[in-house]
Amino acid sequence: MIIICECKSEFDIPDSELPKKNTLVQCSLCGKEWYQDFKNNKIISDKKQINPSKIKNLNITNTNKPKSLINYILVFVIFLLSIYGIMIMFEKEILNSFPKMESFYLSVEIMNEIISANFKYLLEILIGVFKVN
Repeated sequence: MIIICECKSEFDIPDSELPKKNTLVQCSLCGKEWYQDFKNNKIISDKKQINPSKIKNLNITNTNKPKSLINYILVFVIFLLSIYGIMIMFEKEILNSFPKMESFYLSVEIMNEIISANFKYLLEILIGVFKVN
């Protein structure tokens, strides 16, 4: 059975561990506690219906998939490339407003030349390695 906290976290409780009575549960992410009716899969708002002394420890696992570090890095790289693209597209406007940025644009041109030269060199090496005789 899957129960959902107010913070939108979902938890999967194996059917073999479902209590027969309503139980106090706690979200392991936000700490919110509530009484859960496992028979009808409903949250019980009236705490007087539950006897807290009958609380059973449950093996609750979080079904929300954690975001991987690779996803965050990918989003960050896309963000940086977007900023770079915008700065290149509006180079003239930026230089008109901020003349001191000219050295930045000169360094970007030099870096682009270095990267393209290295890329061409790498392609020549790869073509030489995989060249079929």
